[in-house]
Amino acid sequence: MVSWSDDSEESGYEYSSGGSPIKIPATIEDPNYFGVDDEVMVMCEHGQPAKRHVCFSGISTGRRFLACGLDEASNCGVVQWDNVPKENEVQQGEHEEITPPLDNNISALNEQLGAMDAENKELKQKVDQLRSIQVAQGNVIRNLKFAHLKEKEKLSTERRNLEFHIADLVKASDKNKRKLKDIKDICDEE
Repeated sequence: MVSWSDDSEESGYEYSSGGSPIKIPATIEDPNYFGVDDEVMVMCEHGQPAKRHVCFSGISTGRRFLACGLDEASNCGVVQWDNVPKENEVQQGEHEEITPPLDNNISALNEQLGAMDAENKELKQKVDQLRSIQVAQGNVIRNLKFAHLKEKEKLSTERRNLEFHIADLVKASDKNKRKLKDIKDICDEE
C-alpha cells in the first residue's frame, strides 16, 4: 500500500504501485469544496478531470485533495493534496498571531508561580514555627500538670499526716482531760 505522505514537493500526485489502485481516503461533504476543480484542471489517467474531496480519516482529516472522479472500482489511483501550502501559511499566520500573547501569558504565569512558591515557602516556615510553638506549649503544659499532680499528691500526704497527728493530739487531749477530771474528782473528795 502507498502511505499518505505530506512530501508533495516533487509532484503533487500519488500513484498506485504494482497495479493495485489507491484507495481514496474516507471523505466528508464540504459545501465550499466539491465537484470538479475548474481552476487547476488536473486530469487523472482516464483523461477525466479530478474531483474535489475533503479527507475524513487519520491525521489528514480536514485536508482537501483532488482524486480520480470515477467510482472506486475503476479508480486510477491519482491523488493530489490541494491545501498543504495554504494550510502551512494559515498555521504560520495563526502561530505568529497567537505566540506573543501566549508568551506574555506564560511570563505572567511564571511570575505568579514564583510569587506563589515564595508565599508557599513563607507559609511553610510559619506552619513549622507554629508547630514548634505548639510542641513547646504542650511540653510546658505537660510539665506543669505533672508538677501540679506531684504537689497535689505531696499536699494530700501532708494533710493525711496532719489529720493523723490531730487525731493523736485529740486522743492525748481527751486522755489528759480524763486524767485531769480524775485528779479533780480525787481533789474534790478530800
